[in-house]
Amino acid sequence: MPEFTSPLQRSRHDVPDSDEEAKEVERSNVERSQYWLMRLPKMYVSGHRQRYLFMNLDNIASSLLMSSMLYQRVDGATSARDIYLNFTALTKHLGGNNSVTAEVKFQCWLPIEKLGWTLRLFSSDDKTLYSELMVQLDKGANGKTLVLATGDGFLGTTNPNAYREIICKFLKEGWYVEIHAWLYSWYLRLQKENPGRVVVKPLDDVLCDLARTNNIV
Repeated sequence: MPEFTSPLQRSRHDVPDSDEEAKEVERSNVERSQYWLMRLPKMYVSGHRQRYLFMNLDNIASSLLMSSMLYQRVDGATSARDIYLNFTALTKHLGGNNSVTAEVKFQCWLPIEKLGWTLRLFSSDDKTLYSELMVQLDKGANGKTLVLATGDGFLGTTNPNAYREIICKFLKEGWYVEIHAWLYSWYLRLQKENPGRVVVKPLDDVLCDLARTNNIV
């Protein structure tokens, strides 16, 4: 039986010795996550709560590019560099008709504003991501749902627990949390510890709908 441990206990700077080792590590993490996701209690109900969508687009895209296996889910892709994210499809998947906030690093992502996202540009050494989430929390609107779309769980830092710390603050204030992330990231323990309040929805399961190959004619 796989242990319920964090795939991110190793530092993100601990680079495997080879591509094959990287694939094996990621495969093991994904299989462990799939095992536990299937066995966690299904108690979360979406309801009619107001949803606050927060997307770290740069993190989703960069962690997709760094993955050794995710590209294999996209027809025609032979490497991660063969694919790109369809932002329109991603927005619709997250429920894009709501008031949403996108967190991005680079101005090249600006066209996503046309999809209804509000942009917050930031550098790697500031706390824009943290501050934007805390602004919503400080409004004191408990009973809402935080829809968090991220990639690997890091909050623009090397701290693997960055998002976990913030999510716990939202839970303490009575929020519900819906997490959209890659399976190899570490969020399942939050669902296990907070049944009915937290749900993890792997982006892996819908990647074929969210990504396209660069060589489409």
